[in-house]
Amino acid sequence: MIKILHKLINIINNTKLRRKLVISYLIISLVPLFFVSFWLIKNANDIIIEQTTNSYRASLQQLTNNINNELINYMDISRHIYFNRTLNNYLQKEYKDILELIEANDYIKDNLEGYLKYRNDLRKIIIYTANYKLFTGGSYMVQVNSDQLANTEYQSISKSGINGYWGKPKAVSSENNYWDTAKPNQKYIEYEFVFSYNLNMNYSSNNPANILSLEIREKQLYKLMEAEGIDNEIYVFNADGIIMTTNKRDMLGKSIASEKYFNMLKRDQKGNFLWTNSGNQFEVMFNTTNNGWKIVSLISFHNIIKQTSNLLNFAIVLIFISMVFSMLIIYWISRLLVKRLNVLLRHINEMNDSNIPIDQHLDGDDEIGILDRDFIKMAEKTKYLIEEVYILNIKKKEAELNALQAQINPHFLYNTLSMLNWMTLKCSGEQIREVVNNIAKFYRISLSKGKEIITVEKEVECIKAYLEIQHFRTMDRIRSFINIQDEILDIPVLKLTLQPLVENSIEHGIYEDKNELCILIKGWKEEQYIILEVTDDGIGIEEGILESLMNGTYTSSKGSAYGLKNVDQRIKLHFGDKYGLIIKSSVGVGTTVRIILPFKKAD
Repeated sequence: MIKILHKLINIINNTKLRRKLVISYLIISLVPLFFVSFWLIKNANDIIIEQTTNSYRASLQQLTNNINNELINYMDISRHIYFNRTLNNYLQKEYKDILELIEANDYIKDNLEGYLKYRNDLRKIIIYTANYKLFTGGSYMVQVNSDQLANTEYQSISKSGINGYWGKPKAVSSENNYWDTAKPNQKYIEYEFVFSYNLNMNYSSNNPANILSLEIREKQLYKLMEAEGIDNEIYVFNADGIIMTTNKRDMLGKSIASEKYFNMLKRDQKGNFLWTNSGNQFEVMFNTTNNGWKIVSLISFHNIIKQTSNLLNFAIVLIFISMVFSMLIIYWISRLLVKRLNVLLRHINEMNDSNIPIDQHLDGDDEIGILDRDFIKMAEKTKYLIEEVYILNIKKKEAELNALQAQINPHFLYNTLSMLNWMTLKCSGEQIREVVNNIAKFYRISLSKGKEIITVEKEVECIKAYLEIQHFRTMDRIRSFINIQDEILDIPVLKLTLQPLVENSIEHGIYEDKNELCILIKGWKEEQYIILEVTDDGIGIEEGILESLMNGTYTSSKGSAYGLKNVDQRIKLHFGDKYGLIIKSSVGVGTTVRIILPFKKAD
C-alpha cells in the first residue's frame, strides 16, 4: 500500500501543471456535481409532473367558465328578442295596410340590427317566417321554405322550448344563411365556420314558422382557447359528438363519436383518465358546459415530461454555480503554485506601460528565476532603444517637417514682394493697399501662432487671400472656383497645403497666349478620408515630367516645382505613408492634384 502511494506521488510530481489543474477540476467539481444533479432530477421530476397536470386542469376549468359565459350571452340576446311582444306581434299579424307592413319591417330590422352593432362575433340575426306579407329575402327576414321545414334539425327547434337549440358548425359563404339547404356541388369560395342558437318565437304553439336564429362565428370560441395559451389538443363537442370548435382546425365540424374514449366521457360531468392510442399515452381531462357540451383536453405525456426542462435549466444553473466555485478554488490553488510566474507577468505588464522593472529580481536558479533575469536584461536594452533610437527618429521627422514648412513662407514672400515692386509702378494706392491686406491675412493664417495644424476652413481662407493677390499679379487672368463640403470644414490639416498646389498651377499651367486660367478647388469626405482637389485647365504635364516633379528635381524657365514634393512629404511625415498626393494630367487638357488626408475631428 505504501509503495502504491509513493508511486502515485511520483506520478503527480512528474505531471505537467496544466494537467494537474484539469484533473483536480474534474475531481472537485464534476464528480460531486453529477451525483447532486442526479438526485435533484430524480426527486423533483414527480413534483413537476403533478404541478404541470394541475396547471392544465386549471386552464381547462378557466376555458369552461369562459365558454359558459359566452354561451349565456347568446342565450340572453335570444331571450331579449323572444320576450319582445311588439316584435312577436308583428310576426304574427295579418297585414292589410302597406304602411303598417313597412312599419313592422322597419321595427324588426332596427331591433335586430341594434344587437349586431356591438357584437362582432354574431354574423347574422335572422327570423325565418312563413308570414308571406312581411318583406323577406334580406339579411334579417327570410321566408321559410319547404326544404327547411323538412330539415330534422330545423324541426327540433320547435320542440326545444325556452332552452333553444344549438346547431352544429357549418361552413357558409357571405351570401348564404345558416339554414340554407346546400345545393349539389355547391362550393364556398370565401367562407367561415358558424354555429347557431335557435329559438321558437311562437309563445303558444309549436309552429316552426317563426324561428329566431343567431349565427355565431365559431372563431369566437376559438379565441377563448388562444387566450388561455393551451398547447395541447382541445375539443368542444355536443351530445352527438360533433366538434363545435377545436384548436385542431382540420377536425372542426367532424364527429368523434367513434373514438374509444367518447363513451367514457358520458359517465361524469368532469374528470380525467389515461388513454392510449397508437402507442402514445394521453391524460384525458374533461368538463361539461351548462348546455351539455363536453370540453376535452388531450395532454400527451410527452408534453408533460417536457416541462421537466425547467428542472434541467435549474440543474444547469447549479452546475454553472458549482463550476464557478470550483474555478475559484482552482484559482486559489494555482496562485500558490504559480506565484513566481505572476511576478514575471507583472514585470512584462510594467514594461508595456514603459515602466522598466530594472531593480526587481526573483530569487532562485530555477527556470523562472533565469527567465526573470534574462527579461530584465532585455528590458534594459529595450529602454535604451526606445530612448536613444525611437525618440531620436521622432525628433528627426519633426525637424524635417519644420524644414519643409520653412521653405514655403520665404518663397511666397519673395514672389509677393516682387509683385508689390511691380505694382508701385503700375497700380493705384488702393489696389496696393488691398494686396497688402491680403498678404497680411495670408501670413496671419499661415503663421497661426506657431501651430502647424489648422482647420480646413482656415486653409480655405488662406487660399482665398492668396488667390486675391494672384488676381492682381496676373491682371485677372485667373478664374477660381471653391467648393468645400461643410462637413469637413472643422477637420485639421497641415497649414499651407493648398497654396503650393495653386501656385504651381498658376506658375506652370498658364499658357502664354491664353487669356485666362481656370482653377477649381474642391473638398469632400469619402469613407474615412477627406479629399482636397486642385484642378486647372492649363498646359498639362507630360508623362515623363511627373516623376521629376514629385522628387523636386524638375526646373523650367518659370522656376522650380518643388511645392508638390514639399506638400507630399509633409503630409506623409505627419499623417503616414498612405496619405499624400495623387497627380493626373493630360497635355493640353489640364492637371488635377488630389490630396488624401485622414478624416479626424480636431481634439
